[in-house]
Amino acid sequence: MSDFSFDEKVKEAQTAESIASHFLRHQPQVVQVDDVRHLTYWRKQDVDFIARMQNHRFVPVEVKSDVHIASSGNVLYEMCSGFSRKGGNRGWALYTAAEKVLVWCPDNNILYSFTTGDMRQALIDYLSLQNHSALVRQSTSNNKTWATINLLIPLTHVPHTQYGFIRGEWVAVYKGDAS
Repeated sequence: MSDFSFDEKVKEAQTAESIASHFLRHQPQVVQVDDVRHLTYWRKQDVDFIARMQNHRFVPVEVKSDVHIASSGNVLYEMCSGFSRKGGNRGWALYTAAEKVLVWCPDNNILYSFTTGDMRQALIDYLSLQNHSALVRQSTSNNKTWATINLLIPLTHVPHTQYGFIRGEWVAVYKGDAS
């Protein structure tokens, strides 16, 4: 179990959202990015941005921050979260309406890009393999009012692309298919 400061997590999330917004706005296939974090409908569906694409599609995007993804090599799936004294709610990995999940890692300055469909399928595939079990990590805020239960799946099992901000532009530095 790990403890965390809720206020520090909020600041970390705000930084990740700013970075992800910049990333989306600089993708050639994206014509507009709508910030929907303040809209109750989208907040309840755990969607931060809507990317309007050149092909007229609307892609809901969820943004996360994870300081451990680079060092642990695991993708965090939040399965349950909420106020620890009232019980929990389904975690974002189970209900987000986002089609794309962007995870910012401040430790290596890399933005990890996943499709939600690939993430969910990787979770099912990994857990259904013989001799594989997910690591479970429980985190509780340092004032003991908020808790999450997370599964950690090896990054190598989840298709994704990693982006770095190099010489003023976003560059794909790694594209990984599931193993």
